[in-house]
Amino acid sequence: MTSPMTAAKQKLRSIMKDKLSTIAPEHIKTQSRIICENLKTLKPYIEAQRISIFLSMPSGEVQTDAIVNMV
Repeated sequence: MTSPMTAAKQKLRSIMKDKLSTIAPEHIKTQSRIICENLKTLKPYIEAQRISIFLSMPSGEVQTDAIVNMV
């Protein structure tokens, strides 16, 4: 038997997967580029000795490849 919390999480994951699949790849690419350019200008980023970053999934989210390649 599935707990209510587990069922709610599964439903939310399904909803998010559907929503993310509707975002055009070109829009994601554009937004990813803008985020990377803005990050490069932030004082905390510039002065950081270490940073952590999540590697992005192939689709449906901001692509972090350029950020990873900057460091």
